[in-house]
Amino acid sequence: MKYVIALLILLLSCLLFYKAAGSLKIKSLNIVSYIFYSLLVFDFIGITLIYLGFNDHYLMSKLYNTDVAITKAYFSMAWTMIALPTFIIIFNKYVFKIDNTNKQLIEKNSKNILPEKRECSDRVFYSCIIIFVICLLSTGYVFYKIGYIPLFKLFDRGFNFAVERIKSGRNFVGNQYIKNIIMILITPFISYVSFTYMRVTKSKKWKLLFILTFILTIFVKTYDFSKGPIVYYIAYFFFIEVMLGKVKNIKKVFQYGAAVILLVICLYLTIGNYKGNFISLSNGPISRTVITQPGALLLHFDAFPRKVPYLRGHSFPRYFKIIFGNGEYGVRSGRAVMQVYNPDSIQKGTAGVMSTVFVGEAYANFGYYGIIIAPIIVGFIISCSYCFYLKSKKTILNICLYLEIIILIATVVQAGFVDFIYNPSFIIILVITIILKLIQSNKKMSSLLRQNRFFENKGRLLSEGKHMIFYIPNCIDNNRKSGSQIRPIKMINAFKENGYDVDVVMGYAKDRKKSIKDIKHKIKKGIKYDFLYSESSTMPTLLTEKSHFPIHPFFDFSFLKYCKNNGIKVGLFYRDVYWKFDVYKKNVSYIKRKVAELFYKYDLKKYNSVLNVLYVVTNGASEYVKDDVNCEIKLLPPGCDIRSNKKKSNSKKLNIFYVGGISSDLYNLEMLFKTVCKMTNINLTVCCRKEEWDNINSEYESYLANNIHIIHKSGKELNRYFDEADVCSLIFKPSDYMKIALPVKTMEYISNKKPIIAIEDTEASKFIKKYDIGFAVRYNEEDLKKLLLYLLNNKKILKDKIENIEKIIYDNTWKARAKQVELDLKS
Repeated sequence: MKYVIALLILLLSCLLFYKAAGSLKIKSLNIVSYIFYSLLVFDFIGITLIYLGFNDHYLMSKLYNTDVAITKAYFSMAWTMIALPTFIIIFNKYVFKIDNTNKQLIEKNSKNILPEKRECSDRVFYSCIIIFVICLLSTGYVFYKIGYIPLFKLFDRGFNFAVERIKSGRNFVGNQYIKNIIMILITPFISYVSFTYMRVTKSKKWKLLFILTFILTIFVKTYDFSKGPIVYYIAYFFFIEVMLGKVKNIKKVFQYGAAVILLVICLYLTIGNYKGNFISLSNGPISRTVITQPGALLLHFDAFPRKVPYLRGHSFPRYFKIIFGNGEYGVRSGRAVMQVYNPDSIQKGTAGVMSTVFVGEAYANFGYYGIIIAPIIVGFIISCSYCFYLKSKKTILNICLYLEIIILIATVVQAGFVDFIYNPSFIIILVITIILKLIQSNKKMSSLLRQNRFFENKGRLLSEGKHMIFYIPNCIDNNRKSGSQIRPIKMINAFKENGYDVDVVMGYAKDRKKSIKDIKHKIKKGIKYDFLYSESSTMPTLLTEKSHFPIHPFFDFSFLKYCKNNGIKVGLFYRDVYWKFDVYKKNVSYIKRKVAELFYKYDLKKYNSVLNVLYVVTNGASEYVKDDVNCEIKLLPPGCDIRSNKKKSNSKKLNIFYVGGISSDLYNLEMLFKTVCKMTNINLTVCCRKEEWDNINSEYESYLANNIHIIHKSGKELNRYFDEADVCSLIFKPSDYMKIALPVKTMEYISNKKPIIAIEDTEASKFIKKYDIGFAVRYNEEDLKKLLLYLLNNKKILKDKIENIEKIIYDNTWKARAKQVELDLKS
């Protein structure tokens, strides 16, 4: 019966935590799922094993009333594992108005962090340097008071780690605030901030600062010879990788897991001088992980109130005297339990506290009322933290603050209930984060930094670097995968890879005005910009506000004119000329179209006075604008990334892959479907947005055969399909617009080194023929069928096309496109 109860509680808890967290996947780890795994591994598994009969542990021998303590502890823990996620779900939905945490989590983690302005990043960087110096001095002070550098003692076999741990921790003779706040709390926080900035900006200065803070934190985390802090410090970097969207597969999970396990083993062999069995439940690291915390929980239920009266709130600081009355305060339950069951070690100075899950201290203070109330209070705090992350802007400092919240909550979950109510550490980290945010956004700070001689030479070096302006008169949605959203971000990153400090003007008018003001200030202070590169919106410039009304008719073009008048050459990529084609007339109402055309023409007219170079995607597109502008027109097609294929297709069939839009007009794939469905040796996989397919699938229903597969994937999920493909498709029903277009997917195919099939007399087929990287076919079933059969029986020819792709791929990367702009515009 006990096994059935244990299994049911485990399954119910897993289900509730899954609902509360949105995902229990390690690669999507969040504060709720992490708390679940923490409680599961450190508490619930152990207490369940004890409940089911395991008693081979030294703590079990200390119990006075074993059966009663086990029953109380197990069902208190079971209540916690069910009540905690239940209340998180309730608070998520009814207090913070988040129904689908899974959807919110996926959207949050998939968003990119747009690069901060260099000036803002510098303010934070210089502030972190100052904080690092303070932390370094504080650490030196603590080690001076201890009398040695703890890290250097790890390999000293004759060193008494147990005694010195208490001496360095509880019995520290120096200033506790310097040790606990500056050294222990702030040092690792600045390390995480530096790491996050390094990962986002890829800046050498942040990399250097991270290395320095990392080394200092290693010294800090080993100051009292505890094994846990340094293990957790390393493990928490994984959270940053998750929040930055860097964990796409299980490989990184295994890498971090292996590193943590190896570190634990090393610490047991050095600090612990351990020579026992590493997989035993009675002693060693697994026992310490799985059994010790539940064992301490048992001692709580055994000690209170039989040996020690309920503390009745006296675990709180003395500030709570007004609530709980007179008496001694700050009496932590873990210390009281240690005094009962291990007084000799306390007297010798080798024992500290018997920490356990938060419900243990809640019980020690308030009895069964504490057990009932604690998961509710803790659930609210966890829900509040999680929803803060899901709803807040995805900035570097917000990520670091959220990480610190995770660290603090995960720590006190296994330490005590009181810390959820009163936690100075959280207040301190919050204050530091707010100060960094204020410094980041405070322009006066830049003036102070420039006046400081310490930063004077650094500022001069920055002004002598390569600077350019990237101008986009609209907002970029990182969740949309269309070319108009992908291309600007790719170009920004490419300019950075080419060594440029990029000042980005992007967003709605309010944001653009602020960025423009900052750039004008820099120009007045002597910053030299090599050029300005802009990408137009798919909408007219004056209609890019949320309302689509021209409420800011002058400042965009006046700024471009200002730059040109200040000797900064201006180049603009004209997104497309879709509005000049009949397909635009068919899809847009007459009045709306006429108004839009008026503003499109206004854009072209203004370009004449502000541009040095107008970029278009193809020669065909240039024919539609050459009579409207008088500046130089150049080609700037999309670029590609470089990906290494992990496996090659070895199927006896011919596998065709298409990724992109599907519709009745521009992306009409009907002829491709109609041809392939009759050819059993040909497989076609089409990847498109689910909503597009739902709208159009009735038109393709008669062609859906076993050899045609429809998928809805994105990002790295596509790698598998590219690897399995023999060729990729650009086969659309011909239209005037598609003849002059070069879809972004063309370069995506090249990125994956796949030959391409396109329709004759299109710009795509001309590009393919120029570099001999694919095939062109007339738009009819018979010719397409002949080509596919030829490729099926002559797959070796595909290798020649792949070799040609490899020859030209580096000349067609996004980095190469950015370099072309630099050569065109740099004076």
